Amino acid sequence: MKLTDLDARFVGAWQPGQYSELNSVEGAQGLLFQCPACSQGKERGSEDGRNFVVGAHYVLCWFSNPRNAPTVPAAELPGPGRWTFTGDSIDAATLSPSVNLDVHTDHKGDPHPCTWHGWVKDGDAA
Repeated sequence: MKLTDLDARFVGAWQPGQYSELNSVEGAQGLLFQCPACSQGKERGSEDGRNFVVGAHYVLCWFSNPRNAPTVPAAELPGPGRWTFTGDSIDAATLSPSVNLDVHTDHKGDPHPCTWHGWVKDGDAA
């Protein structure tokens, strides 16, 4: 599923417990998008030029190699994972290794309720 259909955006300007949305990969410290597994069969919507899935949760992947920004500390949630990012836009975004929600925690530090395990490659999440 295209990241652009999963309300994907770059995030940066990290401070403990908060971040801002960015329009570009420059300064990005992570990628936020809706879960492709939990998006299946749900109503879709759009607003202000963004496409989203009604009721699907979000996945936040912090980069191990942010562009012109510091790396988010390992203790910052969600964690413990960090991903290598390649690409120059949401449409070209690739994360390595795979994203495995079954072993990560949510933004509160609790075990993640979703068990999606998939890849983000060339702007697609599957």
